[in-house]
Amino acid sequence: PVDEITGSWKRFTAEKINRSTVEHGTFWQRETHDRIVRDGAHFRRAVRYILRNPEKARLKESDATVWVSPEVMPSVA
Repeated sequence: PVDEITGSWKRFTAEKINRSTVEHGTFWQRETHDRIVRDGAHFRRAVRYILRNPEKARLKESDATVWVSPEVMPSVA
């Protein structure tokens, strides 16, 4: 099941990231927000939303790498 796979992935990545940054505590949000992408317009909105996350988190450009394939989103890449 997807929830078991994502739970395992989240535990693994949280442990690795917390070790490398010497942090403690919760890393991931408790709830996942899975969505079914209905069409091309919905896909583009989802990609734009994700692309804005580093800015919303007030990360410096050097702290976040965002890559979008020009074949997938030519207007964003």
